[in-house]
Amino acid sequence: MNNDDDNQNIICKDFLIDKELKAKDLLKIDLEKLAPTLKSLKVEGIENENLELSQLISNTKSLQKLSLEYIEFTELPKGIENLINLKELNLHCKKLNFLPKEIEKFKYLTILNLCSNKLINLPKEIGNLLNLQELNICDNYLNKLPKGIVNLKKLKKLNLNKNKFTDQPKRIEYLSNLQELYLSNNGLTKLRKEIKKLINLQKLDLSSNRLTEFPEEIISFIHLKKLCLNNNILTELPNEIKNLLALQELNISSNKIIELPKEIGNLINLQELYLSNNKLTGLPKEIGHLTNLQTLNITDNKLTELPKEIGDLLNLQTLNITDNKLTELPKEIGNLLNLQNLQINSVPLKRLPKEIENLTNLQRLDLCNVPLKEFPKEIAALTKLNNLSLNHNKLIELPKEIINLINMQELYLYNNQFTELPKEIGILINLRVLNLWRNDLSRLPKEIGFLTNLQKLNIKDNRLIELPKEIGHLVNLQELDLNSNELTKLPKDIENLTKLQKLDLRSNRLTELPKEIGNLIKLQYLNLNNNKLTKLPKEIGNFKELQELAIYNNQLIKLPKEIGNLINLEKFYLQYNKLTELPEEIGNMIRLKYISIDYRFSIKKYSYKYYDFKLLLNNNNLNSFPYDIINNITIKMVKEVDLSNNYLTVIPSLISQLKSLRKLDIHNNLLQTLPNTLWTLPKLEELIIDNNLVLCILKKIKILFEEIRLKPVHDQNNTHDSLNNEATDLEIHTILNFITLSKQNYPLTNDELIENIINSNKIWQILLLKRKKEMKKINILF
Repeated sequence: MNNDDDNQNIICKDFLIDKELKAKDLLKIDLEKLAPTLKSLKVEGIENENLELSQLISNTKSLQKLSLEYIEFTELPKGIENLINLKELNLHCKKLNFLPKEIEKFKYLTILNLCSNKLINLPKEIGNLLNLQELNICDNYLNKLPKGIVNLKKLKKLNLNKNKFTDQPKRIEYLSNLQELYLSNNGLTKLRKEIKKLINLQKLDLSSNRLTEFPEEIISFIHLKKLCLNNNILTELPNEIKNLLALQELNISSNKIIELPKEIGNLINLQELYLSNNKLTGLPKEIGHLTNLQTLNITDNKLTELPKEIGDLLNLQTLNITDNKLTELPKEIGNLLNLQNLQINSVPLKRLPKEIENLTNLQRLDLCNVPLKEFPKEIAALTKLNNLSLNHNKLIELPKEIINLINMQELYLYNNQFTELPKEIGILINLRVLNLWRNDLSRLPKEIGFLTNLQKLNIKDNRLIELPKEIGHLVNLQELDLNSNELTKLPKDIENLTKLQKLDLRSNRLTELPKEIGNLIKLQYLNLNNNKLTKLPKEIGNFKELQELAIYNNQLIKLPKEIGNLINLEKFYLQYNKLTELPEEIGNMIRLKYISIDYRFSIKKYSYKYYDFKLLLNNNNLNSFPYDIINNITIKMVKEVDLSNNYLTVIPSLISQLKSLRKLDIHNNLLQTLPNTLWTLPKLEELIIDNNLVLCILKKIKILFEEIRLKPVHDQNNTHDSLNNEATDLEIHTILNFITLSKQNYPLTNDELIENIINSNKIWQILLLKRKKEMKKINILF
């Protein structure tokens, strides 16, 4: 090739692109034009074999990286074998149960991901992928590896997590350059001596197996940096663990270990040590030798004391000693000057050592369920704290010194015995979350209005009688929980909380809501259950983004018609009120998925039949649509609905949720119009209505349909006597003439249709031919 060709090749490579597509995108793009430009392609969400995908793949000759995720293929798409330049292939396909031998064609492949499929075995030809460096086969059904695996001399990472290996995979020891081996969630009970040959191993995961003893073979891995043995049945660690000098992370959580050997102190490079959920009663003093340790987790053990040498862990950043039997902490804990996260939950401490005030870099402190009777004043010195949890204690008051915690962003004080908050709480202007759930507060200080950065405020289960008007200053508030208090009214200033998304006011004593609540246009959740509301303001219709509304168990007599404006509502709870009727505007809630209504409005009240995807509600004296039809997933799959011979005045727009509906009979009701959403039902084929709705039909469908045909239909259930008679000559002539005019594209006027058909007092069948490509017919019966 000459220099010009080389330059041309380089230019082409520079213009190659990366692309991410969904299944629906394949139908919209020019595949032939896109394919040659691709260097990397990611496709998600295809449920079965897809011709467009095969076409795209077959023409992407320069593709180097292909990712097919969450695609329910049982075998590889056609054309994939032609991608000989692939370097990375991700086949996270869920149902792939077979890997063809043609996989060997991908000679340049360095990364192969087959995670989360249904593979039982691998082809021997996988051994021909001589450049492979990473092989991920986790979450399959493998119990052996093919012989060809021994050829993968460049393999550095092998993930076999969550398979069916009950024994160490054979021939794995020939992967001499392997650095990472993952075998968690199998059924391993031991390792074989051959594994010692993996002298370059740096990461080994044997978690969630059935190991009862520490595998002695591990001691040979002198370069090991990470070892996971959590969720096994180990009872002890061997003294020889001291040989793993390169170890940086050791996880032996969720075993049955009673004590640690003092030799653990030799692991001087250890940075993370996880010991939770064992049976440790103490730690060896040699723990203090781990001066590079940054994380120590010893939750859920039986420790009664910590060695003073813990104070030598000068680089420790996270210490979790939750759920132990400690009654005191050593004063040396104050030496941990780099500590940022300290968790001491569910520990029966009598007091905190005063030296804790030295932890000036602490950012998170958990002291839940200790139980403390007074706020530790030493905490006030921890000025970098941004997250403090004192839940489930017996605290009565917050000290004024809390003003020092000016960087506090999250403060959790729930389930204590606070009767009031100090006005100094207003100093914490950086607070984002304040949780006061389950205390004994009867009022809030007006200074709470200074917390203008607050996003979440929980005052559930207190004794608040009123809210200060300053609550309206919390302009960044997104969640406000006032559940289970004694509020009788809300301040008008609540109108300023325009960023509020969640408001919980249930189980109070509210009799009305201020109209200003209508300003909360960002609300997505509003709970007013168990109050004494007699009415709702019409401004509730402003909540266009509301997804859940609960007004259960109040004294509501009537709902405002503006309730129908809540077009994004998905859940609506309104049982146990004093409603005598439901506004027809509820039918506008086209996204409604669940509605709880009293029995007298429910479908349960009526004698209906449901079988073979048919719902029969005819002849039931219905005067309102039973909205709770949508609650039943099975009924929502209905194909035929009969609502004929009732007293319905409205068919609601939310009928559009019955996506499988093919036939709807609503004749002999009191209907004057039909909802626009009716015509969006994708499978609707037949509609039976009264002839007085013809004009309405014409207005709705005149744009959608180009040909209209009529024929008489005999209806034995219709109450009109004339419908049982045969058509007269005049009526037959009118029908034939109508068909003739239609074929001649001569438009029939509304007056002509009304005069010749509506006045005939019969049920007619109209065949409507859509303008769409499929030219689908809809039968409409008058």
